[in-house]
Amino acid sequence: MFQFINDYITNWPKLHQLFSDIAESHIQEAQLVEAQNARAEEQARKMFNKESYDSQTMHDLSMQQGGARTSREIGAGSIFVVLNTMLDELKKDLQISEDKFCKSGPLFASQSFGAVVRAASNNFRHMEEWRAQLAAKKPYTKQQLNSIEVLAPVLGFEQKDYGLLADNVCPQVLDVLGGNDFEELERHLFTFANKLAVGVENNKNGVALTPAATV
Repeated sequence: MFQFINDYITNWPKLHQLFSDIAESHIQEAQLVEAQNARAEEQARKMFNKESYDSQTMHDLSMQQGGARTSREIGAGSIFVVLNTMLDELKKDLQISEDKFCKSGPLFASQSFGAVVRAASNNFRHMEEWRAQLAAKKPYTKQQLNSIEVLAPVLGFEQKDYGLLADNVCPQVLDVLGGNDFEELERHLFTFANKLAVGVENNKNGVALTPAATV
């Protein structure tokens, strides 16, 4: 567990900054949508009155919205890659079985925190492969389905919606795990780590971890 603690202390500034940037991009995109709606109303009025209007502004606002959305997708994906690396190392360090890793709480739509983090990390790292599979009109591979079948219930998707998971869904998954509260994400992470450690032979002298005890 000590390596997990050290890894978290090392990664905390990066994780916290990424989470803050995501929250900021939410605000920025909302402001851009409001500005775009106001501009659309103005353009509609000018078109009705046969007045000239500037279409470039609408284009610029759309591009800025896309930039904010992309920033959020990259930030959320990066968070999941970091968390997955940490949890994978903890799993190996404590010699945790795959069954325990996938069944330990906290659970989200019956999926463990660790399984959701791993699936979201795979979505971020392999979504181009998932898209290529769909573009070729081929079914998802068994390996891809291992992640998709975890993400789908967490996001409320049915099997007919699996194609939607070929996009970057990391921001939506992050909303489920932490919402707008970084401390909530931390609590889930440490709850999961502690439950993995319960009864493990090489952690019998360990203590329960809390975010406050590590940062």
